[in-house]
Amino acid sequence: MPASPPARAVPLLLVLAGLATGTAWAQPQPECLADRGTLRTSLNCRGEPSIPKYFDASIFRWSGHDELVVSNGNNLILWNVDDPREPVAGPTSIFAVGNMGDSDYDLMNYSLCDDCRWAAADFKSGSFLFDLGTGPAPAFGA
Repeated sequence: MPASPPARAVPLLLVLAGLATGTAWAQPQPECLADRGTLRTSLNCRGEPSIPKYFDASIFRWSGHDELVVSNGNNLILWNVDDPREPVAGPTSIFAVGNMGDSDYDLMNYSLCDDCRWAAADFKSGSFLFDLGTGPAPAFGA
């Protein structure tokens, strides 16, 4: 004898109740990008502010090498990416620019070019030029 309509509705109601409370069969968050850890801290699928983020990634050339530069909100971080599967960590800037209020992300923009010694950074509190040097690899404060 087939189940009565109310008896068939009970499992459906349990599933819907579980979904409404967010506890039913939650799947773990997938990795957003399998990047071998290079930028993993920027790949917070849930948008938690406690996990550091990276912004404005770009590639530039320096003495025949490919360099990746990203902003972490207050400073710039460099990697040599001649072999993108095995990036080599480079220097991190230490810009002496204070935060405005309780903001943690005050670096609004930056500009640099291939094999250019000088670059610019634009913060909420102002803009300035910085020196990447003339060596075989870019270096902050050279």
